[in-house]
Amino acid sequence: MQTAYLKAHYPAEFMAATISSEMGNTDRVTILIEESRRMGLNVLLPDVNESYTDFVVTDSGLRFGLGAVKNVGYGTIDSIVNARKEGGRFETLFDLAKRMNGNGLNRKVLESLTEAGALDSLAGNRAEKHSAVEAALGFASKLRNGQKDRAQGSLFDMSDEALEVSEPELESKKDWTDNEKLEREKNVLGFYLSGHPLDEFREQIDAFSTVKLDQAFNLREKTSVRICGMITHLKNHIDSKNRRMAFFSVQDLTGSMEGLAFADTYSSYQEYLQEDKVIVITGKINKKENSDAKIIVDSVTSLDEARERFTKNLCLNVNTTDMTEHHVDQLLDVFEKNSGNVPVYFNIKVPETGAFLVRSRVYQINPNLEILTQLRNIVGRENVWIGS
Repeated sequence: MQTAYLKAHYPAEFMAATISSEMGNTDRVTILIEESRRMGLNVLLPDVNESYTDFVVTDSGLRFGLGAVKNVGYGTIDSIVNARKEGGRFETLFDLAKRMNGNGLNRKVLESLTEAGALDSLAGNRAEKHSAVEAALGFASKLRNGQKDRAQGSLFDMSDEALEVSEPELESKKDWTDNEKLEREKNVLGFYLSGHPLDEFREQIDAFSTVKLDQAFNLREKTSVRICGMITHLKNHIDSKNRRMAFFSVQDLTGSMEGLAFADTYSSYQEYLQEDKVIVITGKINKKENSDAKIIVDSVTSLDEARERFTKNLCLNVNTTDMTEHHVDQLLDVFEKNSGNVPVYFNIKVPETGAFLVRSRVYQINPNLEILTQLRNIVGRENVWIGS
């Protein structure tokens, strides 16, 4: 009861505490991050200018702690926080290296902080800062040596100007791609945070999956499931009859599960069971004692095939106060040029009257991605979805 109260009245603080308590379990953290986003909370990357060791709640959302970043120890985090308290926000990579004064800062730490997005509030993009790590450490080292020389130089009347070391500039570089940023984040955090490689497939995952992977582990033995997700960690194996089979992981937005395609199945669907490919798997849950649940593959379909096989309808929200004659003409043009066999439903919202769900008697459509994009450009992304 107390947990439900805290979650309802202090959602940000509740989720911050909950995720902090689960930091050793990356699958659980992935689930909690997704739940936080469903609750409307922004989950933010760690930041040397805001983060402490653990989660903090800020005006912008839930800020990850620096303790989540691989290769960054508690002593280093304390030094970052203390330097920030004493001198204010860090402005550049060189400013951070200078003010840390060598306290726990080395190449691996700076590279990990950059890859985690924890230096995004400093000048430059991630690629530029990552390539400047050695220069920043060299700059800080020269400053420390200069301070020693300054102390000695005073004995010989050497001027401070002769011992000054100017801050270098970042070399201009093209930033990493979004996917490269995500993979590097996962490498040092253990999970995707600023986004997910499957974000663009969120709608298909919702429409074509009969269960999310965070829930699939609780299903009974031999339960039939349909999972839309991405293939990772694919490994081939030769069975007792010298035939190829495959072990892999399938990943959705909530987690991952091991999969197994026996030889006959793998032979039939090998073209779909490829690393990093987003597909729809139909199969059964397999549970053995002392091992995690896995999915035994029965069949695999591409997303295009899944749209044809599993899409039952196309739905649009239509708000009569926003809809103009031009919008109507645009919608009719899309429907007339893309006739198919999927029914179209309109959820018509009328002010002071309510909403009415109406099935079109005239139009059926073939809702591929290009058509969905056209419709969303007319009525808004959130107002078009597919049902299965």
